[in-house]
Amino acid sequence: MEDPVLAQESSILAQMRRFSAGYGKDLTVAGTRWRYYRLGAGPVVVWLTGGLRRAALGFGFMELLASRYTVLAPDYQHGAGRPHRLPGQPAAVRDLARTGTGVNQALA
Repeated sequence: MEDPVLAQESSILAQMRRFSAGYGKDLTVAGTRWRYYRLGAGPVVVWLTGGLRRAALGFGFMELLASRYTVLAPDYQHGAGRPHRLPGQPAAVRDLARTGTGVNQALA
């Protein structure tokens, strides 16, 4: 007999993978490579994820927002399976938002 908790976790992971495959895109801004998700139409909402660094973890919320808005959601940087050091991360996110370059590229 299958454990219902494990079955639910497996289903959520499968949904997140489908979301990532369907909406995930890559772009480079000022030499930094970003993975981001774009979905919906309308005024732009930028979704900034929490400490887990993967925007796709909020797929359910983003899908709800996408019924009225264009949602852009960047993943925070990581490499080789390990997160980049945190000190540079806030500046990279700030630069992505401040310049508008990344947002404009994502909307193109």
